[in-house]
Amino acid sequence: MTTQIQTKKEIIEALANQGVTGPAAQLAAKQGAAARHAGRVDKAYEELRDDTPVQAMFHALLDEIGIGGVDGLEGAASDRYPYLSDLPGKQAGSGGAWTAAIREAAARFADDAGLTTDASLFVRPGKCVSKGPALSAVDLEVGTYCPGDGKVYMAESMPFYPGLDEDGAENDDDRMWLRSMAGLAVRALLGMPVRRTTTPFVACGPTTGFFVHRDDLVRWATVFNAACNQPPSDEDAFRYAYPDAPRGDGWVYVEVA
Repeated sequence: MTTQIQTKKEIIEALANQGVTGPAAQLAAKQGAAARHAGRVDKAYEELRDDTPVQAMFHALLDEIGIGGVDGLEGAASDRYPYLSDLPGKQAGSGGAWTAAIREAAARFADDAGLTTDASLFVRPGKCVSKGPALSAVDLEVGTYCPGDGKVYMAESMPFYPGLDEDGAENDDDRMWLRSMAGLAVRALLGMPVRRTTTPFVACGPTTGFFVHRDDLVRWATVFNAACNQPPSDEDAFRYAYPDAPRGDGWVYVEVA
């Protein structure tokens, strides 16, 4: 069920039914803006609360990236990431307000984890597994990277199933969001425009972008192809243990918001 938090328009309409209109109604609606935003932040935080801080920030980042638009990489669709699908869509009347609330909820998880203000997520492609003609599973290594000290923290493995899910059913959700993230990573690593800008070593919070590493260009390209239903030519090349993440040089920040 979609969460119901009254919009400003709904409040004004309700006041009109009580005979309160004009500047007086506007005053009352404006006064409640902070409370409405706080309610949205609390609800978004609750939607992600079962996750670890890294998982919560990652799911909020994927929601920010979105799907749809040119090449499926512009986030133009109204769809929310499945973990947040109970919240109003991006193109709904209150969609922008909910997106802002999700960003703030993600920042709260970052604060819960004790991360510094310059920390942002990094994402690296991991093990890929093929079953039949298509890539069935991709592990992404997700953690936090702090440009100030060049260190990575709190890395976790996040599984995606771009072909069939664990139960053998079609899994378009994983495929579409994986395609968007991989496509943006490829664009950034090739020096192409990514929506607005791609700036090395700029951290803007847990949902407005993510770090990728130049060493991972071929892996990201393979993941993007897999999400477009083209399996890798050499599956064994992606069965590897994660090395220590490089320090300093090589990281590129992909700005998505």
